[in-house]
Amino acid sequence: MLRPLLAALALVAAAALATAPATAQVRLDAPFDPGALDRQEVRIMQAALTLAGSYDASIDGLWGAGSREALARFQDRFGRGDVVTWDTVKRLLDAYERERRASGWQVVSRRDAGVWHLRPEAILRRDETAEDIRFATEDAGLILLVSTSPERPREIHDAVLADRQRGAEPLEREAPGLLVTGAKLRGGRNAYVRSDSYDGGARWLTHVIVADDANLARALLILSSVSREPYANLAVGPDGTLADLLGASGRAPESPVAEPGGEGFAVAAVGSVLGGLMDGSLERTERRVEQALRAEEERREAERAARERERDLALPPPAAEPERVFATGFYVNPSDILSTEPMANACRAIGVQGGPLLRRVAVGQGFAVFTADGGRSGPWLRLAPEAPAEGTPVSAVSFRPGNGALREARGRVGARRANELVDHSAVLRGNGIAGTPLIGDDGRVVGTVRPGEIDAMVGVERAVDWLRDSGIDFATDARPSAAVRGAVPEEVRGAVVTLDCRD
Repeated sequence: MLRPLLAALALVAAAALATAPATAQVRLDAPFDPGALDRQEVRIMQAALTLAGSYDASIDGLWGAGSREALARFQDRFGRGDVVTWDTVKRLLDAYERERRASGWQVVSRRDAGVWHLRPEAILRRDETAEDIRFATEDAGLILLVSTSPERPREIHDAVLADRQRGAEPLEREAPGLLVTGAKLRGGRNAYVRSDSYDGGARWLTHVIVADDANLARALLILSSVSREPYANLAVGPDGTLADLLGASGRAPESPVAEPGGEGFAVAAVGSVLGGLMDGSLERTERRVEQALRAEEERREAERAARERERDLALPPPAAEPERVFATGFYVNPSDILSTEPMANACRAIGVQGGPLLRRVAVGQGFAVFTADGGRSGPWLRLAPEAPAEGTPVSAVSFRPGNGALREARGRVGARRANELVDHSAVLRGNGIAGTPLIGDDGRVVGTVRPGEIDAMVGVERAVDWLRDSGIDFATDARPSAAVRGAVPEEVRGAVVTLDCRD
């Protein structure tokens, strides 16, 4: 029977934790002192304890009674002796870091609804429809549905309660603008539903999480990490007490903590298993899960049989069509486009999608500048002269390769990483995101999306220095008319382009 998780979403008031400066090398045999941790490090500890199955409250960065009791439970199960030492904490964090990297845990957000939470990106397949966004692991051990509605979604919460196991203690939480329900279902799975109102109460954002017992800790981490305020990814940084701890000498043996997912956890795609979840009982969803798994196994068996027939007929496998390469760029003057160096290196010839071929003007330091012979006269974007401050509002603007549909996301600048990249929450997804400009409220570009990292940007000051050294003209005057406050201005639409390979 599940332990009640009412504290997880009740935003319990905990004792304030004073921020402490980075400490010297941590002694593993010394008693653990939570006062040595800053708020971000406390969030990491709470996330680690959640994955270990010891913590069931909100991941808020405040070390209170819930955090103390969770660490005591972890010490009882895996510690050495009665006193919680830094050695115990190190064992906890070693297991957490392995899971975080393997499953790709990242902070994701719905900026329009003002909701942030953690999600294991590396093990989930995304399937988007007009009604909702669905995620699932290969074996459907963890499934997640995100949907919006203009009305309070009471029915799905009632469905969870109606389908719970006899004797299972449910989680029920209701507050202004918030509904939370959870229970162990008759089919053996665990289900949690959280609905948050936004847009002045005119709309609701609902997250439905269904997990088997092997993925229960992952489900609870998603649920407990939900916040109405942005926060950085919960990874141990290069500095601070936890960084010192993970680099401490006298490394403890590998922790016996069971990591969620178990041995041989699959990562490949399985297809949608969440269809119709919002329109009826979760018992029906469990049947659909089983049907989807059987259908997937039948499909794989048919593929294996087809491959065997091809081998018998000595048929060579068809040649795979090469994957097309795209990136985003934007004009920094009437004729020159700024994009990324990896795009320049990936293609023998590059052009504007639906437009002319481009000539390389300069490549280096992670950037590339292209121009079209014959010139151009049109809108272009200004660059901020220096790095943006944390919390600066920004908008990412790009066009989807193929159909040219506009993509736009709004968010804020986050913390600067050790490798000089900067976190941001204006996250776009899909092909061709690298090189996307992030535009501030004064209409100037403050950074560009880093290739391969959709939530990280290269600060504009690096581009300014490189363009100046390369002799490329650009301007830094503010242009408020280019700020994205509502609809994307025409001068921004005309300045941002999609680049593609013409090999």
